[in-house]
Amino acid sequence: MPSCWGVLFEVIGYGFTPQLVTVFANDNPELIQIIIRCMRMYLPAFLLMGFGICIGSYFQASGKAAQSFVIMTLRGIILPVAFAFLFPALFGTSSLWFATPAAELVTSCVAVLLSVREANKSKQKI
Repeated sequence: MPSCWGVLFEVIGYGFTPQLVTVFANDNPELIQIIIRCMRMYLPAFLLMGFGICIGSYFQASGKAAQSFVIMTLRGIILPVAFAFLFPALFGTSSLWFATPAAELVTSCVAVLLSVREANKSKQKI
């Protein structure tokens, strides 16, 4: 489930992309259009970022450092870097902006799998 903040950032990001972009770059219309397009490719990451962070933090707080390490390393280093090289090679340079959203999606799936596995372990102990 996406976080409330992620949904809020998504709504603001898609609803006010031109206004947000022109705060930082307002003198070059061509650049503004490129940034708007790229920003809209990146925005889906916000829906899942909080999920991976929360699950990873939960594992860390509950003494499950290995699971936390897997989640945080996947979302912060391994998958974004791998996708940053892979996507442009497969789909062209503009696909680079999908690297982080894809990394967050894959990390969320891994986090769910790890959570289900831990829940099943806990049930077996009872």
